[in-house]
This record gives sequence, C-alpha cells and structure tokens, in this order.
Amino acid sequence: MAAAVMASSSRRPQFQPQVDATRWVVIYPAYLNANYSFAQGRKIPKSAAVADPTITDVFEAARGLGVSLGVEDKCYPRDFFNRGRIRVQLWNTRVSPKVPVHPHLRSRRDLYVAVAAAIPAVREARAAAAPTVAAKAPVAADGSAGGASGGGGE
Repeated sequence: MAAAVMASSSRRPQFQPQVDATRWVVIYPAYLNANYSFAQGRKIPKSAAVADPTITDVFEAARGLGVSLGVEDKCYPRDFFNRGRIRVQLWNTRVSPKVPVHPHLRSRRDLYVAVAAAIPAVREARAAAAPTVAAKAPVAADGSAGGASGGGGE
C-alpha cells in the first residue's frame, strides 16, 4: 500500500511553460533549395537559396540564429523521399498583438532567407571539423611505397 502511495505522489503534474509548438513556423529543406522552382516548393528567391540543403544543414543554421526550434520526422508532400522538417518560434503569441521573438526576423520570408544565408557557413564549419583521411599508402624510410614487409613478393 505504501508503494502505491509513493508511486502516485511521484506523478505530480510538472509545471512547464505553455508553449504551443503547433503555432511555430515550419521549414522544410525544399523551401531553401536553389535547384527547385517555386512550383516545386522553393519559398525564397533563387539568389538567396542554397543548393540541396539537408535537414541537418537547416537545423544547424537555425540553431546558429538563436531561435527556439524543434525537429520533426515528417515528409514534405512534394518531395516525399527527403524526410525531416524543423519548427521555429517566430512570434510570441502570449501577448496581443503577437510580436516577433527576434527583431531582425519579422516574417517567415526573413526567417527563410536568414537560415539559407547561414547554411554555407555551417557547411564550411562541418568540413573543417571533419577529419581528413590520407588515401595514400604509407611511405617507407627508403622512399618505396608499401608497408613494413619490405616488398612482399620477391
């Protein structure tokens, strides 16, 4: 009986801020893809878009902007094979009228352009952080290519 009382008392409701993530702005990578037309789902001008963004690129770029965000495992209906989307809190809906959370991101389009502009820097940082693997065979002290076996087939 005491265990049942302990278990029920540990299930007290947790008070968390009331955040309605369904009201956040959705970004699919297709919105920022320079290889897509507007009919295929691109939402920003081709000059501001990037070639073939991934969900990881979009997530890292949005996180670099300092916005509240979440990742969802959903598919874009026009491009079903590329999975993933992010939701970004663009407006504070607790006050009336709603106000932007960040003053420099006043609309969806501003958000899309800012995320797309940050993606090249994200890609460069990822490439710089990735370890480079030498594709060459080890060179012996006498200058011949090969391992420590000394020739092997002679």
